[in-house]
Amino acid sequence: MFRLYGGLLIENEYYNYTELEPLQAGMLAFADRDSNNIHSRLLSLIKSSIKFVYKDADGKDKRELNTKDYLNIFTIDAYKITYEIMKRIKKTDKLIFKENFYCNRCGVFVEKNECWDTLVETGEIDEIFADNYDDLYSTTELVDPIEVENAGSFLTLKRLPVTLGDMLSMPVLKSERDKFNYIWDRQIKEITGMDIKTFNRTVARSHNDSFCAKHIKTHDNYIAMTESMKLFGWDDQYRVLQCDECGNTDFGDNRLDFSNFLQALSVNKKSPFSNM
Repeated sequence: MFRLYGGLLIENEYYNYTELEPLQAGMLAFADRDSNNIHSRLLSLIKSSIKFVYKDADGKDKRELNTKDYLNIFTIDAYKITYEIMKRIKKTDKLIFKENFYCNRCGVFVEKNECWDTLVETGEIDEIFADNYDDLYSTTELVDPIEVENAGSFLTLKRLPVTLGDMLSMPVLKSERDKFNYIWDRQIKEITGMDIKTFNRTVARSHNDSFCAKHIKTHDNYIAMTESMKLFGWDDQYRVLQCDECGNTDFGDNRLDFSNFLQALSVNKKSPFSNM
């Protein structure tokens, strides 16, 4: 039994614990067979690995997951579940995978082989969990009002993390900004002062008619969108990295490397699982 970072809201009941089922023969090969969509493979793995979610750690109040529930799993929880799957596959409580960080001062890569669970225990990284479903909502206060035709001006957005279903629906996009707009469109669940009918009509869920592409245009609003989401999951702000060559400790805001996170799952050397 382990706790999820975000949890699931099912018929107004909040569940934030789960446990792994016994490993099934061939589950990795089944998940690895589709080389085009990493989130599709994660979904296959998770479906074969968890069947129930629970309201607390004692496991008394449980709910069996259906197809829609799996799609509603937050991506932060998908990675948490996958992390636990990898520990079971490797038969260890201390999973280690290679991380690489580029040193801007001397131009070399710093390699780290550390267990994130150990870093949590020592306080170098933290894990942030939602206490309830409402806790997952982030409020974004825009600096510059967005003007929606025949609806008015708006400044305040309520947002949730993206789900596996959101990421499964993401098409091939041309730029990082397009990806941001796609994710932001799906994070927005409410705009203060906007009625539901206008919201459903205006906040398009098609990447060809992106709400954020049309309305999040100023630099200040872009910064507001990128900095206002609550963090759940692994928090790397206290981790200290140091270059072995020059002693540099400034590695910016990204002090966790997910590039090799899924390497333990690869059964095919050419699979993106091995270079994710």
